[in-house]
Amino acid sequence: MRIGYDAKRAFHNVRGLGSFSRTLLSDLGDLYPDDELLLFTPAPKIKLLEWFSTKENLKLVTPGALGSLFSSLWRSFFLTTIITDYDLDIFHGLSHELPPGIEKSGVKSVVTMHDLIYVKFPHFFNGVDRRIFEKKFAHAVRNADIVVAICEQTKKDLMEHFVCPASKIRVVYQSCHPQFYQNPEYQINEIKSKYGLPEKYFFYLGAIVENKNIKSLIDAYASGEMGEHHLVIGGRPSDYQKDLVSQVKQLGLEEKIHFILNPKDNELPTLYHMADCFCFPSFYEGFGIPVIESLFSGTPVITSIQGALREAAGEGALYIDPFSIDSIKGAMERIIAEPELKKALSSMGLSHVQKFKSEVVTREMHKVYEELTLQ
Repeated sequence: MRIGYDAKRAFHNVRGLGSFSRTLLSDLGDLYPDDELLLFTPAPKIKLLEWFSTKENLKLVTPGALGSLFSSLWRSFFLTTIITDYDLDIFHGLSHELPPGIEKSGVKSVVTMHDLIYVKFPHFFNGVDRRIFEKKFAHAVRNADIVVAICEQTKKDLMEHFVCPASKIRVVYQSCHPQFYQNPEYQINEIKSKYGLPEKYFFYLGAIVENKNIKSLIDAYASGEMGEHHLVIGGRPSDYQKDLVSQVKQLGLEEKIHFILNPKDNELPTLYHMADCFCFPSFYEGFGIPVIESLFSGTPVITSIQGALREAAGEGALYIDPFSIDSIKGAMERIIAEPELKKALSSMGLSHVQKFKSEVVTREMHKVYEELTLQ
């Protein structure tokens, strides 16, 4: 097959949707060498090209000089015209979007829908962004030949909000990079020294933004009996992160709460593995890749009962009410007080996430392509 992708996030997003895109495209290239995969993207960031460079059947398609200056216009208004020149069997929008006019191109299309957080929690988004999301998402769901939902919760949300028929939706879970399947103990001393990490800590990794509920995590830590356990928060710098640093100072916990900004990808398995527990109290997630990264690393999880996080964590987590600081605090204190519970969660979590291994998920996605070519 010859398959085209809207691959912008694979070459521009460090985590989240970028991680999902890179893992899927890399595995498709490895598992299906006879397929030709064309990745349509504005000029990629140099640091995100390494994963792509060894894949012979993946090819970049980028705009010319003028298109690079106006990359959003290139994706929104010219991409459909461009992809018709490549004789594609399928075009796949990897994150919520399909180019306008795709329905008239004669090219069959798939779109992956990750979540509808802007609908569930509109106050986390400004009005302009919500209107843009609504327009783009609705167009993609309406015009795709097949809609891929990353979990059953997202499928339900799509059926309710967009009145998308169940017969049009296929659930294909997300995976994470295979580096999380390995035992990273060889670099523990190096990572511990680099970041000045304690022997025992709770860990958060992800976007440092309001909807991830990190403020409540800090308040829960501050109000609980945490003993020798510290709290480590990893992610990219943000304005919200500055607010959290101020919060930590006001609580007088600078010696117990640490921020690791921009950790390297190859350090993440060790950071998970060293932690006593991964804390992910997000208000809502379409899936939660950090949760499965932690479970693959053998580290149990504390996470929200909201959204699809139950699907991601299975029996490998303690579930909390993200709106209750006491609920978060109680789960953290249980991890400290009940070592056998921690061990059991780790074991059950590792068994649960085997179905999210990248090869399993990639083959499920390819089945969607095969189904579509037979329609």
